[in-house]
Parts: sequence; C-alpha cells; structure tokens
Amino acid sequence: MPWGHHLLILNKVTPDDERMFYLRGIADFGWTRSVLLNQIKAAAFERSLKERKTHNFQKPEERLIERLRDFILELGYGFCFIGRQYRLSLGAKDYFVDLLFYHRLLRALVALELKVGPFEPAYAGQMDLYLNLLNKLEKAEDDMPSIGVILCAEKDNLEVEFSLKSKTDPIGVAECAERAGRTVPNGPASAESCALIPS
Repeated sequence: MPWGHHLLILNKVTPDDERMFYLRGIADFGWTRSVLLNQIKAAAFERSLKERKTHNFQKPEERLIERLRDFILELGYGFCFIGRQYRLSLGAKDYFVDLLFYHRLLRALVALELKVGPFEPAYAGQMDLYLNLLNKLEKAEDDMPSIGVILCAEKDNLEVEFSLKSKTDPIGVAECAERAGRTVPNGPASAESCALIPS
C-alpha cells in the first residue's frame, strides 16, 4: 500500500475503526488515492454503518454523476438534461463531457466535469477545449456562450484563480461533497463563478 494512502488517512480520519475501514477498502478494491479521498469526503464509513454494509461496490464517479444529475435537475426551472458522457468529435478524436445540460433562461449549454481527486490546472484546459467544441459544434446561433463547471474533491483557490486567469470562456470550479445522501457543491472558486448559474 503506497505511503501517500497512509498519509491521506492519517490527515483526514481520526477514529481507528474508521481508519481500518478505509485501509480494508484500499486492500480489497485497490482504491487509488483520488478514490480514497472521494470515499472519505463522501463519508463512506458512516454510510456503511447506517446501511450495515462493509463496502460500497459502485464506482464513486458513477454514483456522484448520477446524484449530480439529479441535483442539477432539482435546481429548478430552466435546466434541461441533454446527456451523460456526451460525445464531442474533433478530427479523429472523441471527447466526452461528463454531464451536459441546457439552461433555457440563460440560453446556454452547461457542461459539468466531475473529478474525483483534487483540482488540477489541466482540468481548466480540458474544460476550455470542451466549451470551444460546444460553441462551435452544438451552440445555436442565438445561444449565449457555453458555461463550464468543474466539480472536484478539493481545490486550492489560488491555483484555480491562476488556472482560469487567461480563460475567456465562463468556467467555475467548486468542491463537491456528499452529505446526507445528496451530492452538493461546496461553493464556487470566486464571486464571478457564483454568477454563472443563478439559483
């Protein structure tokens, strides 16, 4: 078991029985550090106690995508679900947006990318590519520019700020946590990204 997994558990988890739960998960299922972080933030130990199960067998990313889709649909009037793993083609390559919505009031496509680990600057470039493709291939003539939202397990606001500084497309970054069985964004990276999607 890599030392980084041990450090993550020591830094994020206090009770010994909870630490053992995550160590067993790593040993039994081969969790990467990103998956481990996501399991800790999603309170897998507490949920397993409530559900009387030892481990959650569904992939964390799949579970979060399903709940995020439901969460966005609950945001209210205006959001229309277009697709999951929405295909965008550029030359001989295909790219896939985790979740794609259309907001009727904003008249804009909204692309959501879910990252089970901490924010990486490369995610901003990936989202920028997706938005450029959406604007070129999918956006109607009278639509506003597409909006990108990156949801990740953790973020450093300074890193996010510098990653988005030169981007012209509207991109927001938020931490995503699972509480009481619901997936919720923990807040935007900046005041500008608050204004991207009205509540």
